[in-house]
Amino acid sequence: MFNRIPQVIEQANCFIDGYGYAGVARDIALPTIEQEVLESKGALSANYGTGVFKAMECSFKISEMGIQAFEAFGSNTFSKFKIPLVFKASIHQSGSGKEVPFVIELNGEFTSIVLPSIVAGSEFTNEIKINVHFIKITMDNQRLFLADVKNLILEFNGVDKMAKIRSNLSL
Repeated sequence: MFNRIPQVIEQANCFIDGYGYAGVARDIALPTIEQEVLESKGALSANYGTGVFKAMECSFKISEMGIQAFEAFGSNTFSKFKIPLVFKASIHQSGSGKEVPFVIELNGEFTSIVLPSIVAGSEFTNEIKINVHFIKITMDNQRLFLADVKNLILEFNGVDKMAKIRSNLSL
């Protein structure tokens, strides 16, 4: 048995598709992937997964006050087309001798932009929150997770868990 050394995110950048670089992503709170559970009551109670997943929310902070975030917020709010966000990071694992790419692509409904406090000498940081309708997470060019609400797709490690449901519904 050997001890694995934790992975470290060295840097992450945020890009807004069609608008370009939005800033250095200082803090990205990825959505929680959580399913609804049903409690079975009895002498020995238990919770069972329903196969229904809860809505996802993501928030992130970028260290730039640029027009891209405001343009994307306005476009997502007043258009049927949702602007994709792409976060690109580099992950380092000491002792492995390699850096691997970590990419998060998502879109959905922007819900808020929290503007920064203006303090002399401090970093400019905006916080943006989004209700996620699509998310794809890849690491070292391998797809780890994909959720596409509109097209009823849910993949874990490349295996589509909703394929049979789409077939049952003739979609």
